[in-house]
Amino acid sequence: MPLEINNINVYYDDFHVLNDVSITAEDGECIALLGSNGAGKTTLINTVSGLNKTTTGDIIFNGKSVKDIPAHEVVELGIIQVPEGRRLFPNLSVRENLLVGAYSKRAREGREERMAYVLDMIPALKNKLSRAAGSMSGGEQQMCAIGRGLMSKPELLMMDEPSLGLAPKIVEEMFEIIEKIMKTGTSILLVEQNVNMSLEISKHAYVLESGRISLSGTAKELESNPKLRESYLGI
Repeated sequence: MPLEINNINVYYDDFHVLNDVSITAEDGECIALLGSNGAGKTTLINTVSGLNKTTTGDIIFNGKSVKDIPAHEVVELGIIQVPEGRRLFPNLSVRENLLVGAYSKRAREGREERMAYVLDMIPALKNKLSRAAGSMSGGEQQMCAIGRGLMSKPELLMMDEPSLGLAPKIVEEMFEIIEKIMKTGTSILLVEQNVNMSLEISKHAYVLESGRISLSGTAKELESNPKLRESYLGI
C-alpha cells in the first residue's frame, strides 16, 4: 500500500485548513479527490509533497512516515506532483522542460530511456520537442507538465486539476493518458473538478468539504450517492 494519510491536521496560521483527513491509495490504482474550490484539495497534496506541515496525524508512503521529510526528499521517494496551472518554463523547449523532471538522483540515470518512455505514453509531444513550451496550446502544455512528472519516475503521481480550462476533446485525451499511466502500475491521486470522468477511471474516491472528508467509498458507490449526484453532478 503506497499511501496512507492518517488523521492529518494542517493549519495556515490560525486557520484550520485540513481537519482529521484520512485517505488510502493502493498500488497501481487511481484515487479521485473531489470537492469545490477552497475545500482543501491542493493543500492536501501539497502536504503529501512536503510543502505544508502537519500538526497531528501521519503520512505513510511505502511503510515509511514522510510527514516531516523536506519536499526534495519526498521527490526522491517517488512522490511526484503535477501542479495546477502546469508551471512550465515558458521560454525553455518542451524537451528542456521534460528534462527538468529528471533532475533528482532517482531519475537522472537513464533519462534518455525515460524520455523515450514518456514520448511513447504521450505521443503528441514527439514533434514538439524543440518548441518553446509557452508557445503551445493549453492542452499541449498540460501534456508537457504530465510528461515532466513522468520523467521523475513516480511511484505516486498526484495531479492537481489536469483538465482545468481545456476543451472537451483535449480533456478526453488527458484522461486516456491518465488511464495509460495507471496501467503501468503507477498510483495516481487525482484532484479534479470533472467528477464524471474522474469517477469513471478511479477505483475509490473521497469528497473534501471545508477541510473534512464528507464522503468516501468506491467510485461506483459515490457515483450513485444522492448527495454527490445533487451537489456535483447536478442530478
